[in-house]
Amino acid sequence: MDEALAADHVRTFLTRTFLTSGISGLFIREFPLFRPPEHPSTPEEIWATGRSDLAFLPRWTGRHAPVRRSLGVEIKTRADSLTRLPVQAPRYHLFGRCLLATTPTHLKAIQNRTLLPGHWGLLQLNPEDHTVDGWVRKPTPVPHVSLKLDHLAEPIWRGELHALVDHVLEEQGDHRRRRTLNRASRSALWAEARTLLEDADLWNRVLDLLHARVHQVRLSTWAVPPSPAADRP
Repeated sequence: MDEALAADHVRTFLTRTFLTSGISGLFIREFPLFRPPEHPSTPEEIWATGRSDLAFLPRWTGRHAPVRRSLGVEIKTRADSLTRLPVQAPRYHLFGRCLLATTPTHLKAIQNRTLLPGHWGLLQLNPEDHTVDGWVRKPTPVPHVSLKLDHLAEPIWRGELHALVDHVLEEQGDHRRRRTLNRASRSALWAEARTLLEDADLWNRVLDLLHARVHQVRLSTWAVPPSPAADRP
């Protein structure tokens, strides 16, 4: 329960003070993490690597994928241990910036033991109610961001992909290809979506699919509309 409340406090704080003007996107709890590029994984292993406590995935509005504007947040409440942090941290380099939100006792241990790379941001949480006290340091860009469109699609269900591809083919009037979709696997449907849609369009449609779910399973999402000028990271 503490972690869920802390995530809500962190999300609200970041929306007000961290996201730059004009950025819109989706905050997602429990977004999957992946093995670092030097440790490639098969699709069957992806879910075993863990999930982020909170992630921000921006909408694609320019010429290039907005991966450097993405943000991954690890939360350590007063009840948590730091034992797994050195294993968890490299998986967050999927995102353009990484942030740890935690209590003063944990912050002192992290700074004394150098448990995180210097580009990680640090956010202090109140040890009693896990509201946000403020920045210790803001995150700086991750040297090598590994987030790709295929990563974004991992939480998407087969039925959602089927509906997406079917809708696009219906718009195009391709009824013959529509009839072949019923028995298509999830991977085949994703490959079809990659063929039918430009990357930017597909990226944004995936965000829309995640946010539109009525019955969330593990994932929770909050949309962030373009905002007035905020403090730049």
